[in-house]
Amino acid sequence: MATPENPLVSVSIITYQHAAFITECLEGALAQKTDFEFEILIGEDGSTDGTREICIEYAERFPDKIRLFLHNPDRSHPKNDVAPWMDNWLNNLQQAKGKYIAICEGDDYWTDPDKIQKQACFLEKNKDYSICFHNAKILKNGSLVDNYLKNIVANTTTILDLAKENYIYTASCLIRNYFSDGLPEFFKHSPAGDYPLLMFTAQKGKIKYIDEIMSVYRIHEGGAWSIKSTLEKLEASALVFKILMDNFDGEVKDILKDQHITLLNKMISEYKKTEKKSLITANGINNPYYIRENTSINVIFKALIAKIQLDILKIKK
Repeated sequence: MATPENPLVSVSIITYQHAAFITECLEGALAQKTDFEFEILIGEDGSTDGTREICIEYAERFPDKIRLFLHNPDRSHPKNDVAPWMDNWLNNLQQAKGKYIAICEGDDYWTDPDKIQKQACFLEKNKDYSICFHNAKILKNGSLVDNYLKNIVANTTTILDLAKENYIYTASCLIRNYFSDGLPEFFKHSPAGDYPLLMFTAQKGKIKYIDEIMSVYRIHEGGAWSIKSTLEKLEASALVFKILMDNFDGEVKDILKDQHITLLNKMISEYKKTEKKSLITANGINNPYYIRENTSINVIFKALIAKIQLDILKIKK
């Protein structure tokens, strides 16, 4: 039996090296109770830990629900400076047949079988909203803890709120599908896929928050974000905001600019704590530039400050 031709919701799951977690993720998606048809898209990205075999088994067991896409990226030689996982992420979005897309990465999972029913019903009734998300729990060190994103926001927010910071866990959102014709080119060069996707979607409508816990975000040692150092997280975040700043206008651009500068200042503070001298990524302002191993930290600080000031001048013009 084939997957539905006209599902209302497409569930997008991308996974890599998630053998310990992917079953829980897939079971949470399959457990959804709806009065409409939905499909599950699995993008498996060349895992070697058994994740691929689990995905194949589920696709064979549930051919009426699951479409499986098997990828084999060359992680040692990324294409055109595009992260290996990005093709997997974009393929799932562009393959989605649904009017709406729900996202759950392979190491996260859903806990409420009525999750996508509740969210889809809201968006069906409220055409001026483009995103519906909900509260979530965090699974850290084997314990469930409360959502610790800085702001649990109002019931309705807009892109102006989202531009200040990302308060939406990916596994908690249902978004309108604006992606069948492709995504902006800048997506491919972002070190994160979720925030640019949400910003792109939020241009087209308001954001609804449901104060119910219906998913779990897992923090684990192998997580793509959790394995990064504080400095690497700041560098990646600064680059994301720079990319977004270059592709939005007006008040949204101004907010993104302020957030970008804040991150750059945090980076300078972090550089004071580290002995890293070999490579500075230029914070996404210009092309990466290299510094000799014996370059003093003070020289690095001055270079960063000069680049921040130059960036501000360019923005003001």
